[in-house]
Amino acid sequence: MTITKDIGRALLRLLPRRLVVQVPLLFALLLIAAIGGYAWVTATGQSRLELENTRSRIGVMAKNIAISSANYVLSDGVNDLVSLEQLLLKAAEFPGVVRIQVTDRSGKVLGHVYKGNKFTPQAVFNKTKITTPISNKIYIDEKSDRLIYWQPIGVAGLPGWVRIEHDLAAIQTAKARIWRDSLFVATLAILFSVLLIVWLMRRPIQVMQKAADFARTLGDTHGRQLDMAHEALELEELTTALNYASTRLHETLKILKDQKFALDQSSIVSVADIYGCITYANDKFCEISQYQRDELIGLNMHFLAAKYYPEEYFTEIWSIINSGQVWEGELRNICKDGNIYWVHSVIVPFLNELNEPYQYISVQADITKRKLGEVQALKLSSALEQTADAVLITNRKGVIEYVNLGFEQITGYSKEEAIGKTSAIVRSGKLDNAFYKRLWMTINRGDTFRDVFINKKNSGEIYYEEKTITPIKDEAGEVMYFVSTGMDITSRMHDQKRLYHLAHHDILTNLPNRMLFIDRLDQAMARASIHDRLVAVMFLDLDRFKVINDTLGHNSGDTLLRMVADRLMESVRPGDTVARFGGDEFTILFEDIASQDDLLVLARKIIYLMTNPFIIEDRELFISTSIGISVYPNDGNDSITLLKNADNAMYRAKDEGRNNFQFYASEMDSNMLERLDMETSLRYALERKEFVLHYQPQIDLLTGNIIGIEALIRWQSQDFGLVPPDEFIPILEETGMIIAVGKWVLKTACADARRWMEAGFDSTRVAVNLSANQFNDSNLVETIRRILLQTGLPAHMLELEITEGIIMQQTRRTKEALEQLNAMGTHIAIDDFGTGYSSLGYLKRFSIDTLKIDRSFIQDVSANRDDAEIVKAILALALSLNFNVVAEGVENEAQLAFLRLWKCQSIQGYIYSKPLPFEESMKLIQNDSGQHTPFV
Repeated sequence: MTITKDIGRALLRLLPRRLVVQVPLLFALLLIAAIGGYAWVTATGQSRLELENTRSRIGVMAKNIAISSANYVLSDGVNDLVSLEQLLLKAAEFPGVVRIQVTDRSGKVLGHVYKGNKFTPQAVFNKTKITTPISNKIYIDEKSDRLIYWQPIGVAGLPGWVRIEHDLAAIQTAKARIWRDSLFVATLAILFSVLLIVWLMRRPIQVMQKAADFARTLGDTHGRQLDMAHEALELEELTTALNYASTRLHETLKILKDQKFALDQSSIVSVADIYGCITYANDKFCEISQYQRDELIGLNMHFLAAKYYPEEYFTEIWSIINSGQVWEGELRNICKDGNIYWVHSVIVPFLNELNEPYQYISVQADITKRKLGEVQALKLSSALEQTADAVLITNRKGVIEYVNLGFEQITGYSKEEAIGKTSAIVRSGKLDNAFYKRLWMTINRGDTFRDVFINKKNSGEIYYEEKTITPIKDEAGEVMYFVSTGMDITSRMHDQKRLYHLAHHDILTNLPNRMLFIDRLDQAMARASIHDRLVAVMFLDLDRFKVINDTLGHNSGDTLLRMVADRLMESVRPGDTVARFGGDEFTILFEDIASQDDLLVLARKIIYLMTNPFIIEDRELFISTSIGISVYPNDGNDSITLLKNADNAMYRAKDEGRNNFQFYASEMDSNMLERLDMETSLRYALERKEFVLHYQPQIDLLTGNIIGIEALIRWQSQDFGLVPPDEFIPILEETGMIIAVGKWVLKTACADARRWMEAGFDSTRVAVNLSANQFNDSNLVETIRRILLQTGLPAHMLELEITEGIIMQQTRRTKEALEQLNAMGTHIAIDDFGTGYSSLGYLKRFSIDTLKIDRSFIQDVSANRDDAEIVKAILALALSLNFNVVAEGVENEAQLAFLRLWKCQSIQGYIYSKPLPFEESMKLIQNDSGQHTPFV
């Protein structure tokens, strides 16, 4: 039975899986079997019937032939056998007969007719002997394609036999025809039946397919119903069942979805398999752990807490949940970035039908805030006791209920002395009642109050307390008590006063700075507009202060500035403001001025006081000041404008020769604009190749030969024309452009000197001035070395002119630079010697080659005794120290005669030549014969 079932299942597996194919196929097979059986039965019956008929006909024929041929057989061939053959030929015409033979009893053929494949029977003349049946009865030998019928002849005895051989091919052909016709009919029947069945099953199949599709998407139908009205009863029943299942499934999924949503929104959920490996984690789990979901899948569900608990802890958890019980507890976890978070966890095992866990669900709640709150509460409790700030808690009436150690230490009141009292025990009386009224109004309405209190300690000492009073409310919003925290800021208040002073005063002189000066100026203008008075601003700049500062050093410069501040304070009235803006710039604010004539007196007084010498380190120093004056409201209605205009007026005072004062005039603005335009144009002068060098020769008074040439820069501006050096060089110094321009001068002068040398004048040095800014450039020595290398000029052909201020700086860089330049082979000359504060010690310490006497001493040397003595002293000093001397600015014979008399080595000035362009200076050198004729 089992084998039959297995064979049946195997056959079913061979069939196609689709019903639309199975039904027609099975029906076709059944139809084939039915028609095939019918055809076999029909063909077999027909064949049997035809065979019986054939036997019957052959039997009748054989019997007739036997009767007809009996006489021939009995006569043993005596009678004419021709007649017998005719009889046989006639009988052989019967359809299907192949051969007829008549024999005697021994089997000797007496008559023989054979039709064969021909339709006409023929007599066979060789009479052979054949084997006859043993029995004397009718014998039928039936083969597959032949029927042989033996009919005995005669009744008494057995005189002979009639043998008829009949072809059965017609019967087989008829049988085949029946099979063929049956197959044709079967084929038509199958095709028609299959088509009919397919057509009849089309709708049920479609309905079942639709039902199957509907069933496959039950989870996504959202309760949608399947419409199958007017279908077969079974299909309608199927539809009803599916619709019921859809509705129930939708309701169940909706409940599960809502429950999952609620769970996901409120809890951290994960699912693990029986090995504890995470198979699902919701968004909140990913969010709090900071892991991606694909990172969590496969990890142990306790991996986040593994660092903080021993293995035994998790063993206990597993023993509980593996037994089917629920575990509940708190876990300290670590997220991906290393931060800690706490969860309250419930692990529920899901049990199968054997009451064994097959998975676990963990539902957690984030309790980090609560845990941190507990920690914070503990910290706060400790902090309140250990903080240095004063903390006190009062009820709504201000009665103290708690004070910390900081309160005791700051106020001097113990807990016992403070608790039960009001906070008024620390009042100093320095604050009025309005202050405390505002305080109580603020905190009673639930707002925090912050301010600085002036309180009194238990000892009576006054102290400043920066205090915050915070009302604490209940759930209904009612104020229950107040928490006050305070910091003793007494020292800070003193520091703030000091910082305020520092922020508004110059550190060096303790004078008001720019910020305080502008504030006072604004207030003064406001008062002046009310009382119809004038306000004046004086802008002062010290003349030649930079020379003193660079020469004697910053310490002496700072001392001088403090002394200037003291003198300015002495020169003004009480209520006026003297301020320092920085460097050597001072400003003075004069209030309550009736007229500008009052300012004349004040300005002259200041200039006079500045002309008196300043004694610093036993040295008398002389300075002067240039003053610019602007007046409110004539020269401006705001502080910025008044200061700008006073500054412009100060520059006019400098342009007028310094040591004077100038009132602001509107045309000064245009002068300042012109200066700004000049500065802008200077920035493009190098690029535009507007600078040129002119050369002025230096003459040896003993030989009359040119021994050197000084390079002097000229600016041929496309905007301003030929600009004098004293107008644009200060701008280059102020803006720092002197570094780039100085490098160009040095390179151009060395290149021109190389051309003189190549022309055969290799004893003519070129002198180039270096400013303090250039000399302070850390790359100066390297720059000079590179320029000499690029131009090919030997170092001894270059002379560098520096000021006394550079020598007097005494910096390490200065000393190293001079030593390196001297080692290189360049000559060093001190320019404008006598105008500074040189020391013999400094001159001996450095390798100086030449002293150049300033033109200011040469100008009146023949008429001014002081200038003459200074020049003679310089010449004597140079002789004793073995320095070369060049007198600058020699313009007439009297000056020349004086210098010859006192044996000055060389001179430079218009008496021999003005500064010339390169080509003209080349001609001058070429024509040098040592006999120069002075000209002016």
